[in-house]
Amino acid sequence: MHRSPMEPMASEPISPDAQMLNESRQGPLSWWSHFAERHPTLLTAVVLGIATGLRMALTPLWGSGYTFITYYPAIMFVAVACGWRHGTGATLVSAALSGWFFLDVQGSVREQQAALAIFIAANLIIVSLSEAITRARLRAQAETTQVRAEEQHLRLEIEARAQAEERVRASQRQMQFVTDHAPVLIAQCGTDSRYRFVNRQYAELLGRTPEQLIGRHPSEVLAAEVYQQSASYMAEALAGRQVRFDQQFPGTNSGSRLLQVTYAPECDERGTVTGCIAAIVDITERKRAEEARAMLAAIVESSEDAIVSKDLNGIITSWNRGAERLYGYSQQEAVGQPVTMLVPEDRLDHEVPILEQIGRGEAVQQYETERRRKDGTRIHIALTVSAIRNDEGRIVGVSKVAHDITERKQAEAALRESEERLRLFIEHAPAAIAMFDRQMRYVAVSRRWLADYGLEGEVLGRSHYDVFPDVPDGWRRAHQQGLAGMVMRAEEDRFERSDGTVFWIRWEIHPWRDKSGGIGGIIIFAEDITDGRMAEQALRESEAQHRATFDNAAVGIAHVGLDGRWLRCNDAVCALTGYSRAELLGKTFADITYPEDLEPDWVAVRRLLTGEIETFSMEKRYIRKDGSLIWVHLTVSLLRDAQGCPQQFISIVQDIQSRKEAQSQLLQLADDLERRVEERTRELADSQDRLRALTTDLNLAEHRIRKQLATDLHDYLAQLLVLSRIKLGQAKLEEVTPAAAQAMTDVQEVMDQALAYTRTLVAQLSPPILNEFGLLMALRWLADRMQRELTVVLESETITESLPLSEEQSVLLFQSVRELLMNIVKHAGTSEARITVAQSEASLSITVSDRGAGCDPVAAETGLEAGFGLFSIRERMKALGGSFDVQSMPGEGTIAILTLPLDRESLPPVKPVDESAAQAALTDALSFEAETPGVQRSGHVPSLMRSKIRVVLVDDHQMLRQGLRTIVNGHPQLEVVGEAGDGLEAIELVRILKPNVVVMDVNMPRCDGVQATKRIKEECPEIHILALSMHSSSDMFERMKQAGACGYLTKESAGGRLCQAIVDATVGVESSSEARPIHGRGETNRRGDIVS
Repeated sequence: MHRSPMEPMASEPISPDAQMLNESRQGPLSWWSHFAERHPTLLTAVVLGIATGLRMALTPLWGSGYTFITYYPAIMFVAVACGWRHGTGATLVSAALSGWFFLDVQGSVREQQAALAIFIAANLIIVSLSEAITRARLRAQAETTQVRAEEQHLRLEIEARAQAEERVRASQRQMQFVTDHAPVLIAQCGTDSRYRFVNRQYAELLGRTPEQLIGRHPSEVLAAEVYQQSASYMAEALAGRQVRFDQQFPGTNSGSRLLQVTYAPECDERGTVTGCIAAIVDITERKRAEEARAMLAAIVESSEDAIVSKDLNGIITSWNRGAERLYGYSQQEAVGQPVTMLVPEDRLDHEVPILEQIGRGEAVQQYETERRRKDGTRIHIALTVSAIRNDEGRIVGVSKVAHDITERKQAEAALRESEERLRLFIEHAPAAIAMFDRQMRYVAVSRRWLADYGLEGEVLGRSHYDVFPDVPDGWRRAHQQGLAGMVMRAEEDRFERSDGTVFWIRWEIHPWRDKSGGIGGIIIFAEDITDGRMAEQALRESEAQHRATFDNAAVGIAHVGLDGRWLRCNDAVCALTGYSRAELLGKTFADITYPEDLEPDWVAVRRLLTGEIETFSMEKRYIRKDGSLIWVHLTVSLLRDAQGCPQQFISIVQDIQSRKEAQSQLLQLADDLERRVEERTRELADSQDRLRALTTDLNLAEHRIRKQLATDLHDYLAQLLVLSRIKLGQAKLEEVTPAAAQAMTDVQEVMDQALAYTRTLVAQLSPPILNEFGLLMALRWLADRMQRELTVVLESETITESLPLSEEQSVLLFQSVRELLMNIVKHAGTSEARITVAQSEASLSITVSDRGAGCDPVAAETGLEAGFGLFSIRERMKALGGSFDVQSMPGEGTIAILTLPLDRESLPPVKPVDESAAQAALTDALSFEAETPGVQRSGHVPSLMRSKIRVVLVDDHQMLRQGLRTIVNGHPQLEVVGEAGDGLEAIELVRILKPNVVVMDVNMPRCDGVQATKRIKEECPEIHILALSMHSSSDMFERMKQAGACGYLTKESAGGRLCQAIVDATVGVESSSEARPIHGRGETNRRGDIVS
């Protein structure tokens, strides 16, 4: 931007004169002053251009003598308007222009230069004077302005105060005016709740003037219920809280009003509450408008018609539920979419005239068109369109109400189709039908009519009386009565043809009405009933026959009404019930039905009435007139009219009293027979139970006898054989002849065979392991014992403790499993079998299976040997309360399952099984072959022996102890200091006697050798224990070693090696290969000793 030459530079201090000059130039100047301030150079050039143009225009008039005359005012104007700089520049430019264009050469060049210099000097003086005059004028103006400003300031202060007071008064008047004319009721109360200000509306609400309310308390002017409601809210406002509530104010003429009251606290500059202001708005009309709007919205929303509004751009703005139902679009889908989505493509051009009509301010009423639903189907609607205007009356949208007329259109189409069908029906009806207008001209006619009356050619449109000129007068009168609206008919009308043939006609005349409801003509229905009259005659004859049959039938026949009342009955019903016809016709079937049979009768009747059944039969009892009961067989069917409506029941009643009495006797006999069969069955079951119990007792008795025999063989015969063998072994140590020695050897071998057979016989009679260690260990023994004949796998992983079985249960289960295994050996043709023992909380299951030849389970009942068949096992399990199941197929093996329920409460406590003792007994029991021990002496004799070795003998057989005592005492270094019959006695005896060596039997009652050895070694580890048993076993040797024994001998070899084994045990050296101290695992030789 250009800076004015009168404006100081930013770095120059602004003098008061320059400031006044600027202020003056910033005052109310003309437009050219503002222009000169913003564009001084341009203004200077413009002014000089104007002056030059004027000079050129005046030169022809004035001549060259006035060269500079037009430039003086221009330079003065520039100096005043733009400042001295631009004035000086204008002077120089003007001089140059004048000298170049207009200064004629009249004198010398010096004269011309002098004139220019004078022109420049004069103009510079003019510029300087203009600047000085301007500055002086501005200073004077500034001083005058300052004085006037001070005066103006004082005047303005005075006027401002007056105006402020006036504004306060005006504000008060304006506030009063505003509050008086505002639609708000205003009241101001002090801290004492008394009115300080009220507006006119508030006073008018209370029927008073504002002056009458000022200073009064609200309780004095408000109704009691209004004040009680307002007092608490006013107290909250005086406490500094703003509250708002709605209040029902009892009115006078206009009824009660609903007010919205706002109480706000009024505070001073310090925030102290000085009162409260109540602003009350009458919201009665607003509430009514809201209710009306809500009701209107509810009407629109609940309307069955589709009500849709759109803006001028065709965008949907509202969508009611009727529109959702009609068009299939939800409100969310439709609002905001163009309304053309509802208009089929071939109907889009129909919208233009509708919008033009709406634009003219006209409504569209019931405009029928088509629209498209969301699913693409087209529907017929009647459209009512009206404009939506704003408050200014300008159209801002369009409202459309669409009524679904699809059904009406379909009805109209159906009507047209119906009319066509009616025409076709009349034309092709199998009856004579003719339709006439009011002039009796043919409108429609059936072919039957044409055929019956022999008409040919076209008759439609012709008069009936022209076609039949000889119509009787009676029929003409009937035609006129039909045209008058009457329905005429004749059930039988005799008609005689021209050929003399007589036939009968049934005819009807019905008026038909046009669209306006008036009678448009008549329809004549004619039917040849000649055949019908003949059929009726035949029917009357048939009814007479039926009536005779009804009255004379041997069974009861009755007609009963839908309410159960007797309508008609024959003599057989009367004879059956004992009532006369007159008495029965006054009763219902329920009156004479036995009460217990009435409900089933009603149920069948209801099913018959609803069409579920066509007929029903039942046996029921009637109460005869004399009070007795009679059984009848009732068959009921329902008679319906031509329309299918029920008319009456037809009942056929047959006397079955004699049959019922016979049935009762048969039932009595059947009950007696059933009772006797039950008694015989119970007796048979009891017999079976007693037989089963007897069988069980026999099995147990057999087991006890076997057990007793086995015990006797073991305790006496076997021990005697062992003792005899020991004695024989001692005798062989003496000096005898070779022949005697050979004889003793032969006898010893015979005794070994006898001892082996005795052991086998004991095991077969009653395995000791079953009695001592239970069923599971006995099954293991049985599996191992049968290894030579059958490989048996025993699975019992789920058994974690001793089986809770009684002796009876264990014995019978063991016998059953043994018989099943023997059956596999004999009949299955396989070398493998499997025993699976499984136990649950409630039962024990033992499964014996093989993959052999299999069998038919039914045939297998008799296929086993007598006494050991599946039947005996099943009976044995039934006696125990269990079950026995056999699953077998030929070629697929056999699975036999023994299941026994476990009743832990009724069984004695289960004794825990010592696994080591049980395994020892098991291994001991499996040593069946007798050993023939050799007689060898050890040459080793302890040299440091200074005293005899103290020995305690422990065995449960006294005779064997006596034999062993004789052998031990016969040695010079050995001495028997005590004997014990079982392990417990041995433990006590050792504590007292403190022997050097204990000879310990393995299998003993109360406490076996393994347990006794363990306890003795725990208390006295310095004592040596030598194990002694009738059987040889490396497993037994290992268990005795683990318990603490230092040697192991069989009883058969004790006679020759016992003493040396005792001596070797005390010195801890190997004596021989037949007997040695236990320092490691050994092997069993043929005599049963443990050797290296």
